[in-house]
Amino acid sequence: MNLETRQRQANAKPAKPQENSKGAFFLLLGAQFLSAFADNAILFTTIALVLHDPELPAWYIPALQSVFLVSFVLLAPWVGPVADRYAKPRVL
Repeated sequence: MNLETRQRQANAKPAKPQENSKGAFFLLLGAQFLSAFADNAILFTTIALVLHDPELPAWYIPALQSVFLVSFVLLAPWVGPVADRYAKPRVL
């Protein structure tokens, strides 16, 4: 590399983030929202089914909520790295 090329590179403006990255962020945010919405819809539907069945005991509802809490919050530190490391079809 000659001196002129090095000077051009030193004086070059830093690359701007792509304009599309803002749209990609909102797309990711929307996907996360829909995923959480679906998870809660499953919980609420299951609770509604338990409420409509008179033969099931009342302690089923707190048990369902506890299972969702454990699976989504307490197991996240272990499940997250596995999901990041392997491809989604393999994890599923």
